Amino acid sequence: MDIYLIRPDGTGLKRISEHGNFCGGPKWTRDSKSVTAYCMSAQETWTYRWGDQGGETQLIQISIETGATKPLPAGPGVKMSPSILASGEIGYLRRDKSAKGVFYASGKQGPEYAS
Repeated sequence: MDIYLIRPDGTGLKRISEHGNFCGGPKWTRDSKSVTAYCMSAQETWTYRWGDQGGETQLIQISIETGATKPLPAGPGVKMSPSILASGEIGYLRRDKSAKGVFYASGKQGPEYAS
């Protein structure tokens, strides 16, 4: 699954994620120059589906202009659904064998959730 950009009039379709990975949950950064997303391999989408496995996924930032990606600092675990908070901090859901709940790229843990 790839992440694409397209203009409101339907023109300019452009893939910005690296083909071959599963990248999801794209969110615009505050300056609208990039998007933040989580990425994993296709196999990992199956492995982590139920959240009872260990493992790790990556949060990345993708430049809209160049398509360049850079990993974002975040703790261990299966990270999904990143959100950029008003403070600029990145929050995400973690769903793996070791922990489930809301976490922040700064390392602090938010609310837990039950399976």
